[in-house]
Amino acid sequence: MNHAAAKPNRTITAGNAAENLPLIGDIVAGYAAGISSPEVVLEFFLERIAAIDGELNSFVCVDAERARVAAAESAARWRQNRPLSDIDGVPISVKDMFDVPGLPARRGSLTTSAEPVQSCAPAVERLLNAGAVIVGLTTTAEYGGAPVTISPLTGITRNAWNPQHTAGGSSGGAAVSVAAGLCSAALASDTGGSIRIPSAFNGVVGLKPTGGRIPTDPASVLRTMGCPGPMARSVADCARLYAVLADPSYGAPDPTCPAPNQSLPLDISQVRFVASRSLGYAAFLDEEVTTAFDRAIALLRARGASVREVEPDLRDPIGLFQTYTRANYASIFADLDEAGIAKLSGNVRDARAAGASITAVQLLAAARGREALAKALQDMLGPHDILLTPMVAVSAFAAESFVPDHPATKHNPRAWSPFGYIFNLTEQPALTMPMGLSPQGLPLGLQLVAGKWQEAMLLHVAEQMESLLQFDNTPPIKRGSSKIARDSTNPEGIGYGK
Repeated sequence: MNHAAAKPNRTITAGNAAENLPLIGDIVAGYAAGISSPEVVLEFFLERIAAIDGELNSFVCVDAERARVAAAESAARWRQNRPLSDIDGVPISVKDMFDVPGLPARRGSLTTSAEPVQSCAPAVERLLNAGAVIVGLTTTAEYGGAPVTISPLTGITRNAWNPQHTAGGSSGGAAVSVAAGLCSAALASDTGGSIRIPSAFNGVVGLKPTGGRIPTDPASVLRTMGCPGPMARSVADCARLYAVLADPSYGAPDPTCPAPNQSLPLDISQVRFVASRSLGYAAFLDEEVTTAFDRAIALLRARGASVREVEPDLRDPIGLFQTYTRANYASIFADLDEAGIAKLSGNVRDARAAGASITAVQLLAAARGREALAKALQDMLGPHDILLTPMVAVSAFAAESFVPDHPATKHNPRAWSPFGYIFNLTEQPALTMPMGLSPQGLPLGLQLVAGKWQEAMLLHVAEQMESLLQFDNTPPIKRGSSKIARDSTNPEGIGYGK
């Protein structure tokens, strides 16, 4: 790490509310230059949480006391020019699907204990050993069981761009905490799009790494389908957090995981893209999503990149996905009594019941189907470097709804989010980044997918794509205020704060 004091473009200092929310590189540069400190930055974010999160509902709990201790310890290291990593002293939120010592592990469920745990998830261990300041736990759908963030424990988590709309899920709290400027970045998890869907809806960058790249604990029935991963306000910030999460030198070594590779310098004009609007099975794509996707392709071609458009002959793998996830819920809740079952949300309760009847023969058949799917996607990518798809078929819909009002969702509730779970099944790394706004002023997401273990190349290409798309990912929230700015999408200036 090179910690020479670089001049930050903008950072947070005492008495300065930072007109634009600074990125991690600027924050750390401020620490190195001695013009800011982890304590000052933490207080800035804690004040924003107090002012803004009452309406958004992104945090389950805020661990201010211990965060202040961690920030003070980080500040001492920076004064001695001995930071532990490139994220030392950076405020980060953690999804309530990871064990954090001293905090309860609720998982969005009424079936869990409110007592603090002493165990520590491997990904959290790496963050703590790198000096990150954990601000608190963010909301999730119950046990990550829905692509929106509505749970029996915490209720509805709302979109950072317009609280009348959904945050997506299951990592909705993580996405909102980043998008609304309540922390610098977030640790989340993705088993069927749970990082990428809310990232798309909230205009942030989210990475689902290769399955198995970042260790999970306890070992899940889903194993390499369920992936810890970073969310941030820029590709560079996402890459910075990923570098720590994927580095066994920060703890939790996993001998089964290959060492992260380094990407060779590659100009985007040299990248070979293949693009698909449906992957061969998506039931629909809203016009606003199609328009934004077409624009992204046009920008790449104008930059000199090769983009081949295809619609492969693939069947929707939702059945394979549900075989695994339902079996997982049957396993998690195998010992839950009738009173506990009654406390589960309807979708999780139904998934548990369906999973209890899945046989070993069906699981083995699903495993074979998963292998065949991975081969089909590998053939589709072929000699190309990156696959492009929309992330979600719609923009964010009503906050209280689990599905948008569309005929296709009556037959398949996941018809609006068909581009996520397939890459959990194939284990490929996939990144979502904003590609524009809907006419209603809501973010739309672009997905980039690479071959297994190719996160370095994926992030390198995405950073160049980010400069092409030129997306302003600042929601219409007045800086340092509890109010949404008055604009055409919010003429009444609805308040976030009380």
